[in-house]
Amino acid sequence: LANRYIEEHPYCVEVGAVMPYYGLPNNRTVIDPYDPHPFCTKINAEDFQFKNDDVLSISTIEHMGETTSYGFNFKTKDSQASSLFLEKLLLDAKTFFVSIPVHAHPVLDEYLKHNLNKYKWFAYCKTSQNPAFWSLSFDDKFVFSHKYARPFECANAVLFLTKGIELE
Repeated sequence: LANRYIEEHPYCVEVGAVMPYYGLPNNRTVIDPYDPHPFCTKINAEDFQFKNDDVLSISTIEHMGETTSYGFNFKTKDSQASSLFLEKLLLDAKTFFVSIPVHAHPVLDEYLKHNLNKYKWFAYCKTSQNPAFWSLSFDDKFVFSHKYARPFECANAVLFLTKGIELE
C-alpha cells in the first residue's frame, strides 16, 4: 500500500524512515530524528512544515512524544503529540496515507475513536498468525476490539487514515 502511494506521490514527505529500507528510489524527503539511514533528515515531524505536501507515514505516528514503549507497557513524555500531529496533517497536508497499529498507544486510540469521522479510513485486522492473514474492515467497533499482541504477535489491527486520495 505504501509503495502504491509513493508511485502516485513520488515526492512525498515520509514521516519515519520505513520505506528507504525497501530499496526504493529516494525522490522524497524522509524525516526521522533517530534513524541512522543516510536518506533521513534528522528532524522531529512536529517541527516540520507540511503545507500542501503529500505525506506518508507507516507505523510511526504512535511513537511521537518520545514514546519509549507501546502496547501493554505504553510510556510517553507527551501523550497528546500523536493526535496533535494528526490534526496538523489534516489541516496542512495536501494528501496523506498513514498507518497506525491499534492499541499500541492508548491515548491515540481514544482520540481516533472520537475523531475517526474526520478521516477517510479503512483497517486490516489479523485473523491468523502463521500464515499471516488480514481481513479488510470498515467497522470501527470491530477494529478497536482487537488487542495489541493478543492473540497474535504485535498489531492485530492496523488503521489506515487518508486524505486527498481515492480508495479503490
